Amino acid sequence: QHTDVMGPLLAVRKVPCGFDTDVNAPALEEFRQFARPGEESCAYVTVGTGIGVGLVVNGKSVKGLMHPEAGHIPILKRPGDSYAGRDKHPHPWSLEAQCCAGAIAERAGVAFEQLKELPDDHEVWTDVAQMLGSLCATLVLVCSVERIVLSGGVMLRLSLFPKIRKACREMLNDYIQHPRILKDGPDGIDGYIVPSERGNDAGIYGALALATDALAAQK
Repeated sequence: QHTDVMGPLLAVRKVPCGFDTDVNAPALEEFRQFARPGEESCAYVTVGTGIGVGLVVNGKSVKGLMHPEAGHIPILKRPGDSYAGRDKHPHPWSLEAQCCAGAIAERAGVAFEQLKELPDDHEVWTDVAQMLGSLCATLVLVCSVERIVLSGGVMLRLSLFPKIRKACREMLNDYIQHPRILKDGPDGIDGYIVPSERGNDAGIYGALALATDALAAQK
């Protein structure tokens, strides 16, 4: 924070440089490379040590007052979920404080390093799916994005995807009458809430997208 990142890079060599958040950049690249014909928007969510959301609308990453901070929105938890949130987090009720990797480990009562060893049928993943399903429902209702990409270390657990889709659909409760939500399969919700095509390399590809834009802007 409050650090000049671009200045030293530009001082070394006068080459085009791009700069954006670690979710906006991969969101833009994922949209450009994998959007379906006619699509103009997507949300890119990373779930790991923190939670971030990048938005692309009308083919451009969203920036206003600043970048989106959707990891800090309130979310709908399961009844009886009494977890208080990460200690010292500014928004303990937020998605990030409740559902980042550290929070999941605390919920499960295991060390952070043991999180990947939890079985897929552990109850904590039902809580995680509920909260991420709540985020997806919010993105549908507020942003009306045409695709939601879930990435980051936690989302390498692919068994979460069916649970998240189910939770999202249940929360929307048939209010959004669109086949991408109502139907199953690749033309339905299975192709709407999806893992990143780039996996753990999404950030690198996002940086390349920024570099491509910077080079094009210089010409």
